[in-house]
Amino acid sequence: MASTSSSRRVAIFDFDSTLSATEISSLDRASLVDRGFGGAERVALLRECLSERTERGIVLAICSLNNAFIIRSALEWIGLAHFFQLICDRSDWMRNGSLKSRVIQQIMLPR
Repeated sequence: MASTSSSRRVAIFDFDSTLSATEISSLDRASLVDRGFGGAERVALLRECLSERTERGIVLAICSLNNAFIIRSALEWIGLAHFFQLICDRSDWMRNGSLKSRVIQQIMLPR
């Protein structure tokens, strides 16, 4: 996370087994909260954590090898999508030579 006064503060999250409780490769809305995100209590804790960071002016992004459609859909279904300003997925990694550092540099650039 960048924290100098001349740059913006950004928190970059992985998606599978970090924000989600397990790898999400398909969308099963019926079990998404319990199996995909570890239950309603964990989703509430995620919401609180993400809300605190956005209230402090921290830009939230996701950098994942998963597909952006799956990530965005899953987050929308559980009410967390609005916290994230940017989702970098597998296609972004490929455009950047599969180097996470290049994807992170892309995220850190002011928008």
